[in-house]
Amino acid sequence: MSEDFSIKNFSSNQISDVKNNIKEKLEEYAKRHKDDEIKKDDNSSENELVEYQEEDETKTSKTSSSTALKSNSSLNFASSGNPELDALHMEQQIKTNELIRIQKSITNKTKELNRLSLRLARVQNGSDSSKSNLTSKISTCRGAISELESNLSSVQNDLSSISQKINQILTAPSTSTSATAGMSGVSSSSASGSFVSTGSISSDVAQKLDNKLGSGFAAKCEQVAAKLGCDPNDLLGMMYSESGLNPNIVGYNGAVGLIQFIPSTLQENGYTQSQVASMTGVQQLDVVYEVLAKSKSMAGFSSSDKLDGGSLYAICFLPAYAKNEVLCSQSGSTSWAYGPNSGLDLDNDGNISKTDLAQRLKNKYQEMAQNI
Repeated sequence: MSEDFSIKNFSSNQISDVKNNIKEKLEEYAKRHKDDEIKKDDNSSENELVEYQEEDETKTSKTSSSTALKSNSSLNFASSGNPELDALHMEQQIKTNELIRIQKSITNKTKELNRLSLRLARVQNGSDSSKSNLTSKISTCRGAISELESNLSSVQNDLSSISQKINQILTAPSTSTSATAGMSGVSSSSASGSFVSTGSISSDVAQKLDNKLGSGFAAKCEQVAAKLGCDPNDLLGMMYSESGLNPNIVGYNGAVGLIQFIPSTLQENGYTQSQVASMTGVQQLDVVYEVLAKSKSMAGFSSSDKLDGGSLYAICFLPAYAKNEVLCSQSGSTSWAYGPNSGLDLDNDGNISKTDLAQRLKNKYQEMAQNI
Protein backbone atom coordinates (compact mmCIF):
# COMPACT_ATOMS: atom_id res chain seq x y z
CA MET A 1 0.00 0.00 0.00
CA SER A 2 1.53 3.33 -1.09
CA GLU A 3 1.61 6.35 1.17
CA ASP A 4 -0.35 9.46 0.29
CA PHE A 5 2.10 12.40 0.33
CA SER A 6 -0.56 15.03 -0.33
CA ILE A 7 0.08 18.28 1.51
CA LYS A 8 -3.25 17.86 3.29
CA ASN A 9 -1.70 15.02 5.30
CA PHE A 10 0.87 17.41 6.86
CA SER A 11 0.17 19.49 9.91
CA SER A 12 0.65 23.24 9.86
CA ASN A 13 3.78 22.92 12.04
CA GLN A 14 5.30 20.40 9.64
CA ILE A 15 4.56 22.65 6.69
CA SER A 16 6.15 25.60 8.53
CA ASP A 17 9.27 23.54 9.31
CA VAL A 18 9.61 22.54 5.65
CA LYS A 19 9.26 26.16 4.52
CA ASN A 20 11.90 27.32 6.99
CA ASN A 21 14.22 24.51 5.93
CA ILE A 22 13.79 25.42 2.26
CA LYS A 23 14.38 29.09 3.07
CA GLU A 24 17.59 28.29 4.94
CA LYS A 25 18.82 26.12 2.05
CA LEU A 26 18.04 28.85 -0.45
CA GLU A 27 19.82 31.49 1.65
CA GLU A 28 22.83 29.20 2.06
CA TYR A 29 22.92 28.55 -1.68
CA ALA A 30 22.55 32.23 -2.48
CA LYS A 31 25.38 33.14 -0.12
CA ARG A 32 27.66 30.44 -1.53
CA HIS A 33 26.83 31.49 -5.07
CA LYS A 34 27.49 35.16 -4.25
CA ASP A 35 30.85 34.32 -2.68
CA ASP A 36 31.79 32.37 -5.82
CA GLU A 37 30.80 35.33 -7.99
CA ILE A 38 32.84 37.68 -5.81
CA LYS A 39 35.87 35.42 -6.07
CA LYS A 40 35.39 35.12 -9.82
CA ASP A 41 35.00 38.88 -10.18
CA ASP A 42 37.97 39.45 -7.88
CA ASN A 43 40.15 37.16 -9.96
CA SER A 44 38.93 38.84 -13.14
CA SER A 45 39.71 42.28 -11.75
CA GLU A 46 43.11 41.03 -10.60
CA ASN A 47 43.83 39.78 -14.11
CA GLU A 48 42.66 43.11 -15.55
CA LEU A 49 44.98 44.94 -13.18
CA VAL A 50 47.91 42.69 -14.07
CA GLU A 51 47.19 43.18 -17.77
CA TYR A 52 46.95 46.95 -17.21
CA GLN A 53 50.23 46.99 -15.31
CA GLU A 54 51.94 44.88 -17.98
CA GLU A 55 50.59 47.20 -20.67
CA ASP A 56 51.80 50.21 -18.70
CA GLU A 57 55.25 48.63 -18.27
CA THR A 58 55.39 47.92 -22.01
CA LYS A 59 54.51 51.55 -22.78
CA THR A 60 57.08 52.76 -20.25
CA SER A 61 59.70 50.48 -21.80
CA LYS A 62 58.92 51.81 -25.27
CA THR A 63 59.03 55.39 -23.98
CA SER A 64 62.36 54.74 -22.25
CA SER A 65 63.75 53.19 -25.42
CA SER A 66 62.56 56.17 -27.45
CA THR A 67 64.09 58.58 -24.93
CA ALA A 68 67.36 56.64 -24.98
CA LEU A 69 67.49 56.83 -28.76
CA LYS A 70 66.90 60.57 -28.65
CA SER A 71 69.56 61.08 -26.00
CA ASN A 72 72.13 59.22 -28.10
CA SER A 73 71.45 61.28 -31.22
CA SER A 74 72.49 64.85 -31.95
CA LEU A 75 70.69 67.42 -29.83
CA ASN A 76 69.40 69.75 -32.50
CA PHE A 77 70.05 73.27 -31.36
CA ALA A 78 72.41 76.13 -31.99
CA SER A 79 74.33 77.06 -28.89
CA SER A 80 74.09 80.59 -27.57
CA GLY A 81 77.85 80.93 -27.25
CA ASN A 82 77.47 81.27 -23.50
CA PRO A 83 78.46 78.00 -21.74
CA GLU A 84 76.35 78.88 -18.69
CA LEU A 85 73.30 79.56 -20.84
CA ASP A 86 73.88 76.37 -22.84
CA ALA A 87 74.06 74.35 -19.61
CA LEU A 88 70.80 75.91 -18.40
CA HIS A 89 69.07 75.15 -21.69
CA MET A 90 70.15 71.54 -21.50
CA GLU A 91 69.09 71.24 -17.86
CA GLN A 92 65.75 72.78 -18.81
CA GLN A 93 65.21 70.10 -21.45
CA ILE A 94 66.15 67.31 -19.04
CA LYS A 95 63.79 68.67 -16.37
CA THR A 96 60.99 69.05 -18.91
CA ASN A 97 61.37 65.39 -19.93
CA GLU A 98 61.33 64.42 -16.25
CA LEU A 99 58.17 66.48 -15.72
CA ILE A 100 56.41 64.66 -18.57
CA ARG A 101 57.48 61.28 -17.18
CA ILE A 102 56.13 62.09 -13.69
CA GLN A 103 52.83 63.37 -15.11
CA LYS A 104 52.40 60.09 -17.01
CA SER A 105 53.19 58.10 -13.87
CA ILE A 106 50.57 60.03 -11.90
CA THR A 107 47.99 59.33 -14.61
CA ASN A 108 48.79 55.61 -14.56
CA LYS A 109 48.73 55.40 -10.76
CA THR A 110 45.40 57.24 -10.66
CA LYS A 111 43.94 54.69 -13.09
CA GLU A 112 45.25 51.91 -10.87
CA LEU A 113 43.69 53.54 -7.79
CA ASN A 114 40.33 53.79 -9.53
CA ARG A 115 40.46 50.11 -10.45
CA LEU A 116 41.34 49.08 -6.90
CA SER A 117 38.55 51.26 -5.46
CA LEU A 118 36.06 49.68 -7.84
CA ARG A 119 37.14 46.20 -6.78
CA LEU A 120 36.80 47.14 -3.11
CA ALA A 121 33.24 48.32 -3.72
CA ARG A 122 32.43 45.00 -5.34
CA VAL A 123 33.63 42.91 -2.40
CA GLN A 124 32.03 44.82 0.45
CA ASN A 125 30.10 41.66 1.40
CA GLY A 126 33.07 39.41 0.78
CA SER A 127 35.72 38.05 3.12
CA ASP A 128 37.56 40.36 5.48
CA SER A 129 40.91 39.19 4.08
CA SER A 130 39.96 40.30 0.54
CA LYS A 131 38.85 43.70 1.78
CA SER A 132 41.98 44.10 3.93
CA ASN A 133 44.25 43.20 1.01
CA LEU A 134 42.56 45.70 -1.32
CA THR A 135 42.56 48.42 1.36
CA SER A 136 46.32 47.91 1.79
CA LYS A 137 46.89 48.18 -1.97
CA ILE A 138 44.80 51.33 -2.15
CA SER A 139 46.78 52.88 0.69
CA THR A 140 50.07 52.03 -1.05
CA CYS A 141 48.80 53.45 -4.34
CA ARG A 142 47.71 56.70 -2.69
CA GLY A 143 51.11 56.98 -1.05
CA ALA A 144 52.82 56.53 -4.43
CA ILE A 145 50.61 59.23 -5.98
CA SER A 146 51.38 61.59 -3.10
CA GLU A 147 55.11 61.03 -3.57
CA LEU A 148 54.84 61.56 -7.34
CA GLU A 149 52.90 64.80 -6.80
CA SER A 150 55.61 65.98 -4.42
CA ASN A 151 58.27 65.16 -7.03
CA LEU A 152 56.22 66.97 -9.67
CA SER A 153 56.07 70.09 -7.52
CA SER A 154 59.82 69.93 -6.98
CA VAL A 155 60.55 69.64 -10.72
CA GLN A 156 58.14 72.51 -11.47
CA ASN A 157 60.02 74.66 -8.94
CA ASP A 158 63.33 73.65 -10.56
CA LEU A 159 62.01 74.64 -14.00
CA SER A 160 60.79 77.96 -12.65
CA SER A 161 64.23 78.63 -11.16
CA ILE A 162 65.98 77.66 -14.40
CA SER A 163 63.68 79.95 -16.42
CA GLN A 164 64.47 82.85 -14.07
CA LYS A 165 68.22 82.27 -14.48
CA ILE A 166 67.87 82.12 -18.27
CA ASN A 167 65.87 85.35 -18.29
CA GLN A 168 68.48 87.05 -16.10
CA ILE A 169 71.21 86.12 -18.59
CA LEU A 170 69.14 87.14 -21.62
CA THR A 171 68.14 90.50 -20.14
CA ALA A 172 71.58 91.34 -18.73
CA PRO A 173 73.27 94.30 -20.52
CA SER A 174 75.83 93.16 -23.09
CA THR A 175 79.48 93.85 -22.28
CA SER A 176 80.69 93.19 -25.82
CA THR A 177 79.92 94.86 -29.11
CA SER A 178 81.44 92.07 -31.18
CA ALA A 179 78.30 89.97 -30.86
CA THR A 180 76.49 92.16 -33.37
CA ALA A 181 79.21 92.08 -36.00
CA GLY A 182 78.29 90.77 -39.44
CA MET A 183 74.53 90.99 -38.92
CA SER A 184 73.55 92.83 -42.10
CA GLY A 185 71.87 89.74 -43.55
CA VAL A 186 71.51 88.58 -47.14
CA SER A 187 68.45 89.41 -49.22
CA SER A 188 67.02 86.96 -51.73
CA SER A 189 67.58 89.39 -54.61
CA SER A 190 70.85 91.04 -53.64
CA ALA A 191 74.31 89.80 -52.73
CA SER A 192 75.55 92.89 -50.95
CA GLY A 193 78.86 92.93 -49.11
CA SER A 194 82.24 91.37 -49.81
CA PHE A 195 82.06 87.69 -50.75
CA VAL A 196 84.62 85.04 -49.99
CA SER A 197 85.21 82.49 -52.72
CA THR A 198 84.22 79.26 -51.00
CA GLY A 199 83.02 76.94 -53.74
CA SER A 200 79.70 76.36 -55.42
CA ILE A 201 76.82 73.95 -55.56
CA SER A 202 76.78 71.59 -58.55
CA SER A 203 74.15 72.40 -61.16
CA ASP A 204 72.24 69.13 -60.77
CA VAL A 205 72.04 69.49 -56.97
CA ALA A 206 71.09 73.18 -57.35
CA GLN A 207 68.21 72.24 -59.62
CA LYS A 208 66.95 69.63 -57.14
CA LEU A 209 67.20 72.14 -54.28
CA ASP A 210 65.21 74.76 -56.18
CA ASN A 211 62.57 72.19 -57.07
CA LYS A 212 62.25 71.15 -53.42
CA LEU A 213 62.64 74.45 -51.57
CA GLY A 214 61.73 77.13 -54.10
CA SER A 215 63.38 78.95 -56.96
CA GLY A 216 66.58 80.72 -55.93
CA PHE A 217 67.28 78.58 -52.86
CA ALA A 218 70.59 77.22 -54.16
CA ALA A 219 71.85 80.66 -55.25
CA LYS A 220 70.91 82.22 -51.93
CA CYS A 221 72.54 79.36 -50.07
CA GLU A 222 75.79 80.16 -51.93
CA GLN A 223 75.41 83.82 -50.95
CA VAL A 224 74.89 82.98 -47.27
CA ALA A 225 77.86 80.61 -47.31
CA ALA A 226 80.06 83.24 -48.92
CA LYS A 227 79.11 85.83 -46.29
CA LEU A 228 79.82 83.29 -43.54
CA GLY A 229 83.10 82.27 -45.17
CA CYS A 230 82.19 78.59 -45.53
CA ASP A 231 81.62 76.11 -48.33
CA PRO A 232 77.92 76.04 -49.37
CA ASN A 233 78.08 72.25 -49.56
CA ASP A 234 79.11 72.13 -45.89
CA LEU A 235 76.19 74.43 -45.08
CA LEU A 236 73.85 72.14 -47.00
CA GLY A 237 75.27 69.14 -45.17
CA MET A 238 74.59 70.80 -41.83
CA MET A 239 71.04 71.75 -42.75
CA TYR A 240 70.35 68.23 -44.03
CA SER A 241 71.84 66.76 -40.86
CA GLU A 242 69.63 68.90 -38.65
CA SER A 243 66.30 68.94 -40.48
CA GLY A 244 66.50 66.87 -43.65
CA LEU A 245 66.19 70.27 -45.43
CA ASN A 246 62.64 70.70 -44.14
CA PRO A 247 62.22 74.39 -43.17
CA ASN A 248 58.91 73.76 -41.38
CA ILE A 249 59.81 70.80 -39.19
CA VAL A 250 59.48 71.23 -35.41
CA GLY A 251 61.55 68.94 -33.18
CA TYR A 252 60.52 67.29 -29.90
CA ASN A 253 62.29 70.03 -27.91
CA GLY A 254 60.62 72.87 -29.82
CA ALA A 255 63.56 73.33 -32.20
CA VAL A 256 62.45 74.52 -35.63
CA GLY A 257 63.62 75.05 -39.17
CA LEU A 258 66.52 74.18 -41.43
CA ILE A 259 69.06 74.15 -38.59
CA GLN A 260 66.60 73.38 -35.79
CA PHE A 261 67.22 76.49 -33.73
CA ILE A 262 65.62 76.24 -30.28
CA PRO A 263 63.08 78.91 -29.25
CA SER A 264 65.46 80.72 -26.88
CA THR A 265 68.07 81.09 -29.64
CA LEU A 266 65.43 82.50 -31.98
CA GLN A 267 64.21 84.85 -29.25
CA GLU A 268 67.73 86.20 -28.80
CA ASN A 269 67.71 87.07 -32.52
CA GLY A 270 64.24 88.61 -32.61
CA TYR A 271 62.23 85.68 -33.96
CA THR A 272 59.55 83.35 -32.64
CA GLN A 273 59.15 79.65 -33.33
CA SER A 274 55.89 80.18 -35.24
CA GLN A 275 57.43 82.91 -37.41
CA VAL A 276 60.31 80.70 -38.49
CA ALA A 277 58.11 77.62 -38.97
CA SER A 278 55.88 79.56 -41.37
CA MET A 279 58.78 80.74 -43.56
CA THR A 280 59.77 79.22 -46.89
CA GLY A 281 63.22 77.73 -47.24
CA VAL A 282 64.43 80.76 -49.17
CA GLN A 283 63.12 83.17 -46.51
CA GLN A 284 64.54 81.09 -43.69
CA LEU A 285 68.08 81.36 -45.05
CA ASP A 286 68.11 84.94 -43.70
CA VAL A 287 67.54 83.53 -40.20
CA VAL A 288 70.26 80.93 -40.77
CA TYR A 289 72.68 83.68 -41.72
CA GLU A 290 71.83 85.99 -38.84
CA VAL A 291 72.12 83.33 -36.16
CA LEU A 292 75.29 81.76 -37.55
CA ALA A 293 76.95 85.15 -38.18
CA LYS A 294 76.33 86.05 -34.55
CA SER A 295 77.61 82.67 -33.38
CA LYS A 296 80.73 83.06 -35.54
CA SER A 297 81.48 86.41 -33.96
CA MET A 298 80.83 85.16 -30.44
CA ALA A 299 83.14 82.21 -31.09
CA GLY A 300 85.99 84.65 -31.71
CA PHE A 301 86.21 84.49 -35.50
CA SER A 302 86.42 87.66 -37.56
CA SER A 303 83.91 88.27 -40.34
CA SER A 304 86.62 87.54 -42.93
CA ASP A 305 87.76 84.26 -41.39
CA LYS A 306 87.04 81.18 -43.47
CA LEU A 307 85.32 78.27 -41.78
CA ASP A 308 86.03 74.67 -42.67
CA GLY A 309 83.27 72.12 -42.15
CA GLY A 310 84.28 71.34 -38.58
CA SER A 311 84.39 74.99 -37.57
CA LEU A 312 81.06 75.72 -39.27
CA TYR A 313 79.32 72.97 -37.33
CA ALA A 314 81.18 74.00 -34.16
CA ILE A 315 79.80 77.56 -34.17
CA CYS A 316 76.32 76.05 -34.34
CA PHE A 317 76.97 73.26 -31.84
CA LEU A 318 79.22 74.91 -29.20
CA PRO A 319 80.48 78.34 -30.31
CA ALA A 320 82.19 78.98 -26.99
CA TYR A 321 84.60 76.12 -27.82
CA ALA A 322 84.58 76.45 -31.62
CA LYS A 323 88.29 77.35 -31.86
CA ASN A 324 89.29 74.16 -30.05
CA GLU A 325 89.84 70.95 -31.99
CA VAL A 326 88.11 68.98 -29.22
CA LEU A 327 84.78 70.57 -28.38
CA CYS A 328 83.62 68.32 -25.57
CA SER A 329 84.53 65.02 -23.92
CA GLN A 330 82.80 62.10 -22.28
CA SER A 331 84.39 63.08 -18.97
CA GLY A 332 85.41 66.39 -17.50
CA SER A 333 83.84 69.82 -17.48
CA THR A 334 82.22 69.47 -20.92
CA SER A 335 80.60 66.08 -20.32
CA TRP A 336 77.21 67.83 -20.06
CA ALA A 337 77.46 68.57 -23.80
CA TYR A 338 78.89 65.20 -24.81
CA GLY A 339 76.21 62.94 -23.28
CA PRO A 340 73.15 63.92 -25.32
CA ASN A 341 75.26 64.44 -28.46
CA SER A 342 77.44 61.31 -28.34
CA GLY A 343 76.21 60.39 -31.84
CA LEU A 344 78.56 63.11 -33.16
CA ASP A 345 81.59 61.20 -31.85
CA LEU A 346 82.14 59.37 -35.14
CA ASP A 347 85.42 57.71 -34.16
CA ASN A 348 84.10 56.74 -30.70
CA ASP A 349 87.16 58.05 -28.90
CA GLY A 350 85.17 59.76 -26.13
CA ASN A 351 85.62 63.19 -27.71
CA ILE A 352 83.53 65.23 -30.14
CA SER A 353 86.06 67.01 -32.31
CA LYS A 354 85.90 69.31 -35.31
CA THR A 355 87.27 66.42 -37.35
CA ASP A 356 84.19 64.40 -36.34
CA LEU A 357 81.90 67.27 -37.27
CA ALA A 358 83.58 67.87 -40.65
CA GLN A 359 83.22 64.19 -41.53
CA ARG A 360 79.56 64.22 -40.51
CA LEU A 361 78.89 67.14 -42.85
CA LYS A 362 80.57 65.33 -45.75
CA ASN A 363 78.54 62.20 -45.04
CA LYS A 364 75.30 64.15 -44.80
CA TYR A 365 75.99 66.10 -47.98
CA GLN A 366 76.53 62.87 -49.91
CA GLU A 367 73.35 61.44 -48.43
CA MET A 368 71.44 64.61 -49.37
CA ALA A 369 72.77 64.63 -52.95
CA GLN A 370 71.53 61.06 -53.43
CA ASN A 371 68.14 61.42 -51.75
CA ILE A 372 66.93 64.94 -52.46
